Amino acid sequence: MQLWRSRFTSREWVELLEFDPGEREVLKLVKCTYTGRPCGSGEFERTMEARLGRGLSPKPGGRHPKSAPDDAHLQLQMFTSAGEP
Repeated sequence: MQLWRSRFTSREWVELLEFDPGEREVLKLVKCTYTGRPCGSGEFERTMEARLGRGLSPKPGGRHPKSAPDDAHLQLQMFTSAGEP
């Protein structure tokens, strides 16, 4: 409680509790809560990524693209398919 008392006066605390964020902000908070993503600006997100040492932004969905086959794989494929009709 001491931290709150040192940060807010009783009037500021009442104003904070009476604040109405509006429907748009509430929907954003609900979405971020549901997805587990940070609820803040891009700068806030980048700051938190740097502090936590991990990515927080959404990544592209779906499977990773297949990597190109290397030379050894191509040679093996040519060798095994050489006897096929």
